[in-house]
Amino acid sequence: MNKDEDEVNIDSLIKNQKQLNTELNKKDDTSATKILKRISFSMMFIMMLLSILGYYFKINRISSMKECVNLIDYSSRKMAVVQYITLYIRNLIFLNEGLFPSISSDYESQLRQNIENSLNEFDNLNMAIEFSSLNSLAYSDNIPMYFQENDAYSFFDLNEATEQIITKAYYITNMPLNEISLNSSEVYFVIYNSMNDYFMILNDLFNNLVQNFQDLNDAISNIALIFLVLSISLIFSLSFLNTIFFQKAYKIKEQILTVFLDIPQKTAKFLYSKCENFLVNISSGLVFYLNYF
Repeated sequence: MNKDEDEVNIDSLIKNQKQLNTELNKKDDTSATKILKRISFSMMFIMMLLSILGYYFKINRISSMKECVNLIDYSSRKMAVVQYITLYIRNLIFLNEGLFPSISSDYESQLRQNIENSLNEFDNLNMAIEFSSLNSLAYSDNIPMYFQENDAYSFFDLNEATEQIITKAYYITNMPLNEISLNSSEVYFVIYNSMNDYFMILNDLFNNLVQNFQDLNDAISNIALIFLVLSISLIFSLSFLNTIFFQKAYKIKEQILTVFLDIPQKTAKFLYSKCENFLVNISSGLVFYLNYF
């Protein structure tokens, strides 16, 4: 009876051993291990993708911020140049009216040269704004520009109004001093509009650019926060999945070791005796073989 039980245990052991060998000789990984590898690869890929996207969005916003800073600089200088042009023309008016009796004789030519230099700078600033990628933020239409005749006015967009001021200011630099007064339509046009609606539009556009810069700065902060939250959430989620499938893979290996190590003591003794008899039989057969030859 014990012999039969031992043979049954041997058969079961051999069967388990075959299953063990089959599992150990598998070249492919278990399904849990495959999923674990896929999750790890997905984690690395998604993290790299998030890093690339975050870098791209930040660089794009930083580039826009640099462009916006340049526009803010151009707009502020443009407003200053407009005021300088107005100041120089008013000084020519005062000079014509004899309000500067003690001024040197070359003061008139100096004022005219200052107006020309300011107009050149004004024109360059205007072109720099036009060629900017964010020029739409520094643009406006329907600006009322007033003429002297019966307070008549016409609507221009910002570029047209700027060209009108530049053209008429250049004309003033070539006018005789005795004709430079508020009675002149060109002088009236430049001074009045440079101190009213035109200048107010420039100021509003400047404030819009400053606000846009602040919005871009806030956007960078929000993007950084979003990608930080996504990265942390992704790491925790994938780490949780990794833990689950790692435990599953560990249990499979643990079962394999259990099959390999779970041999009853009685069966082990029987296997030992069988192996001993087998070795004795081999030895006997070897001696008979040597004696035969």
